Amino acid sequence: MEKQTGKSIALRYGHIEAALAEIMKVLPADAKAFHAGLRHFRNIGVPAGLPAPGKGQAIKYTRTQAFELLIAVSLQKTGYGPTVAGQIAMGLSDGFQKGQREEVEGDIFGYVYPAKTGSKQAAFQYYAAYGDVSKNVKSMMADSAVPMITLFNLTHLDITLQAALDNQIYI
Repeated sequence: MEKQTGKSIALRYGHIEAALAEIMKVLPADAKAFHAGLRHFRNIGVPAGLPAPGKGQAIKYTRTQAFELLIAVSLQKTGYGPTVAGQIAMGLSDGFQKGQREEVEGDIFGYVYPAKTGSKQAAFQYYAAYGDVSKNVKSMMADSAVPMITLFNLTHLDITLQAALDNQIYI
C-alpha cells in the first residue's frame, strides 16, 4: 500500500478490523462481537501465514491476508461456519491472485456452493468472465443437488477493501 511518497505502509490489525467493520457496516453495539469473530478466525489460522504474536510485537498484515479475512467474514455472514468460510476464503483469494497474475480481462468472480451430502466441506470455483459464471451457475442450479450458490465479484471486493483501508490509513 502506497501513497504519493512511494513508501510502503504496514497494515496493522486495527487498520484491517476498522476497514472490515466499515465494509460490513458493523454497528458500534456489535463491535465487540465482530472483534471476537475476527479473533476466532485468527485462532483457526485465517488468514494464512501470520506469525505467532510475540510479547509487545505488532504483527504486519499483507493486503492478501486482509482480502482473505474480508471473504471469510462475507461467507460467514451468508451462513457458512468460520472453519469452512476460512478454508474457502483462502482458496478464492488464491484464485483471485492467480487471475490477477494472468492479467485476466474484466472482473474475476468466485462462487461457493454446498458440498455433496455427507461432506463437511463446501466447494468453490472462480471464473474470469461473467459469461462463464452465468453459464456454469445455470447448469449447476438445474442440478437439484446444488440448491444454493453464493456468488462473489472478487474484483469489486478487492476495490472496496482498498478504499476502506485507505479511509483507515490516510485520514
